[in-house]
Amino acid sequence: MLMGKSSVFKHPGVKAFFLYFVASQINDPLSVNFGGIPVTPLQIAILAGVAMNIKYWSPFVYKKLSLFYLFLLVIVFYTLVKLLSEGEMNLYFLTFTFNLLWVTTVSSSIVKIPIRKADYILILQRLILLLIPSVLFGMYELVTNKYAFPEGLGGAMKQGIDEGNFYVRGGFRDKFDFSSFIVLAPIIYLSCYFNDIKFSLLYKIIAFISVILLLSSYSSSVIIAFGIVVIYCFVFIANLRKSLGLVAFAVILIIGSLTYITQSDIYKTQMNAYNLKYQRQVEDKDESSFRWVAFNVGMEHFLDRPFLGFGLDNSKKVIFKYAPTISAKPTNSHNYFVNNLVDFGLLGFSILTGALVSLFLFYRKIRKWRSLIKPMADLVTLLLIFNVITFQTYYHTFDRSMYFILIFLIFLYFSLKLNDESAGMRTEDLSGGRRNPGVEVGSGA
Repeated sequence: MLMGKSSVFKHPGVKAFFLYFVASQINDPLSVNFGGIPVTPLQIAILAGVAMNIKYWSPFVYKKLSLFYLFLLVIVFYTLVKLLSEGEMNLYFLTFTFNLLWVTTVSSSIVKIPIRKADYILILQRLILLLIPSVLFGMYELVTNKYAFPEGLGGAMKQGIDEGNFYVRGGFRDKFDFSSFIVLAPIIYLSCYFNDIKFSLLYKIIAFISVILLLSSYSSSVIIAFGIVVIYCFVFIANLRKSLGLVAFAVILIIGSLTYITQSDIYKTQMNAYNLKYQRQVEDKDESSFRWVAFNVGMEHFLDRPFLGFGLDNSKKVIFKYAPTISAKPTNSHNYFVNNLVDFGLLGFSILTGALVSLFLFYRKIRKWRSLIKPMADLVTLLLIFNVITFQTYYHTFDRSMYFILIFLIFLYFSLKLNDESAGMRTEDLSGGRRNPGVEVGSGA
């Protein structure tokens, strides 16, 4: 069954994706705890998405994500070890399980009921519109210098507040989560702009405001990653005419944004906080280099337990133990791979890295065929670049919505390719020379 333009938003996979996308933006302020167990909008969205799409389960999708399931076993093992040895229950295994099950089932329905090429721009446009809540929350904070959600229903939002250091974070607990989510709007716009896909003024405004909010979040990791994405666009995607137009717009945006931001109260509080922080000395280095110090400490002590690591979420404790002056509380190396080496050793690190590399190779393979859906290919490429950069400058456990949104978009691109007859693409080309029963073009449940 092929989804037509009039019914694309009725597609069970697309509906589940949109629900997940919206829930991610309101998850932190609306989360509550019952007996120590979190109940969140994202959990509800995930369960609803799984229920809508479980009947489309695809062995092909599961096979492509099988290393992530192996990594789940590693997380469960380390969770049990931490519980038995330290008496602490870490819920990483729960959030990772929910997200992995969601992306497997929803991606399966996208593969079983492919989306037509004519409809994917509608999906991208809808994603930009669905960012309006985050844009509004962020604009409120930028204008009023007050948090939109200072506490949240369960008080979780208080955990992200740094006393005396206000920053824009919207409906997220952390500025990194907020900025790495709204960056979707300008990245979607760039991928379409350089491929002559025209958007109306509303979409341009949302993308423009998202960039201002991104800068106002003061999340250096995201700002650096987005800057590299823009440079990549100029070098590898843009033509001269498009480049000149975007450069002129970027100059106006930067000058206007810097003029506004440097006169705002947010800028003043940020500078005061940074000045206080940099006055401290760390092993003959000012604290501006605390990431480098933490990185070195993490790499040094990874060698103490190279195969099994120090255990789930213990990298922060290790770094704090051997470099206690770099922060008033346990910190991390701000490098995804170093933290995983310290936590899980070569065992867990090699499995997760293998899963990410396998996913990248799958995308690289399906991207070879020529088609009319280059904007979608560029979007996935830009998001891959963005996440690789933030992996080097920040650290989160692999249960953030953005990671699974990216995985879904890779399978959405694959779904589009399945219908790209002009590319001469066959399912058996992706299945080692034989047809995979889990992928049937035009099949329904």
